[in-house]
Amino acid sequence: MIEINDEQIKKNWITSIHEIKVSICCITYNQELYISETIDSFLKQKTNFPFEILVSDDCSSDATKEIIEQYVRKFPSIIKSVGVDENLGANGNILNVFSHAKGNYIAFCEGDDYWVDDNKLQVQLEAMESNPHIKFSFHPCYLLNDNILNESRSFYKGPNPTVFHIKDVLNSLNQFAPTASYMFHRSLIDNIPDWFINAPVGDLFLELYGMKSSGGLYIPDINSVYRLASLGSWSTETQKETTTHKNRHLKLIEFLSFAQNDFPGYDKAFSRKKAYIYLSLATRAVKVGNYRDFYEYLKAANGHNEQLDFRHKFFNYMHKFPLAIRLFIKMKNKFSHNK
Repeated sequence: MIEINDEQIKKNWITSIHEIKVSICCITYNQELYISETIDSFLKQKTNFPFEILVSDDCSSDATKEIIEQYVRKFPSIIKSVGVDENLGANGNILNVFSHAKGNYIAFCEGDDYWVDDNKLQVQLEAMESNPHIKFSFHPCYLLNDNILNESRSFYKGPNPTVFHIKDVLNSLNQFAPTASYMFHRSLIDNIPDWFINAPVGDLFLELYGMKSSGGLYIPDINSVYRLASLGSWSTETQKETTTHKNRHLKLIEFLSFAQNDFPGYDKAFSRKKAYIYLSLATRAVKVGNYRDFYEYLKAANGHNEQLDFRHKFFNYMHKFPLAIRLFIKMKNKFSHNK
């Protein structure tokens, strides 16, 4: 736990401590190994405005909740524990923590990621207030894998501040921006659809609805760390088991269709996103020798977009020889690992 107190954090605040400018919202679940580093990175923020830290633990079975309570006791005027007594799931937990926010802006971070620049909040808020029509902003990050920090830039989109739009999010074949980089106007909370609580992921839909009206402001500073393959994370649990991977990705396609109704004029971009997810399912299926699913998902991908990328073209060209595709993927992966 960081050696600092409430008053030291507040010393540069130039407005009333009751006028919360930014609510730092953090969700946790079984993250006892990481949560202290995460909260410490919040407390290190140097700002001239008041902020609050809200942590919503989703009924962890480890010591996460106890660690949070230790922070609440030490920083009672800044940190609040807003967890509930029953498991809400990731998106329910997101909605819960947002519902307690007092700030005009929300800075979001999950309990296994953390911030690395003490001026992140100050810089990001100033950027948003300089562009008041923008309701959502984000920045690049570093990746941490097996406690090894990769200092190359991830989610990097160039050296200059840039406004990105819905098509950019949908055209991104993987995650568009790191979750720990999000800052958005509190009005986004009211625009989150009712079905969000049941969606298999939250970040994609926060990006889409956050950028819906006027795009999202990209800030080129690298201010956070995205922890890969952390215990209990969505990506880790999904990749472990083929059926879980399949069901969650099919559910993601279903919820993309729900969102599509709210974004007229973007049908082609939504179709491309769905095609990529189907292609990922086809890839997973052929890798485990499930050729029936491979054919089904490749056909579905083709129904949305017939020439997504080289892999898509290769699958279509070789679709009558799934065993050959499987062997090719194994050889390619082996070669990549031996580099």
